[in-house]
Amino acid sequence: MNPSRDIVTKTAKCKRCNSTTVTWQQSERGKWYLTEVFDIDGAQRTHRLDFHSGYCGKPEDHKLKQAAIEADEATAQADREAAHREREAQRVEEQTEQLALYMLLSKPERDEHIAKLQHRLEILLTQNPSMDYMTEHMRWVAECQAARQEIAMFLDWEEELA
Repeated sequence: MNPSRDIVTKTAKCKRCNSTTVTWQQSERGKWYLTEVFDIDGAQRTHRLDFHSGYCGKPEDHKLKQAAIEADEATAQADREAAHREREAQRVEEQTEQLALYMLLSKPERDEHIAKLQHRLEILLTQNPSMDYMTEHMRWVAECQAARQEIAMFLDWEEELA
């Protein structure tokens, strides 16, 4: 059995070893068996399941496996946070480059640039996709929001330069 993630709503008790870190699972063929429950993120009640027979009467094996799972999850969380920090640093770098290029423009060129951005936003607003296609609609909302934020950023800088 490959360990899988599942949401466990009710635990059981093994009659052999009295373990309460088990739950009943039904196989594809309809047979019921005990699985060992390992907590991944307690608040979410998401668990990792494995056959209980490998842990029956061996609480130290359960503890070792739980520690290994927690270490894996901590590593995965650290990787996700590092990727997020990297994306944020990239976004800040791109904005800095945009502002540096904006600062090199003359006043009429800056006004023209803002006008082009506002025109692009007006075009986006006329293309409102139907909410029947939620993914497209959400993408459209994000594009509109990004365009508004970009315009606001340049207008704020224009006030600073004035």
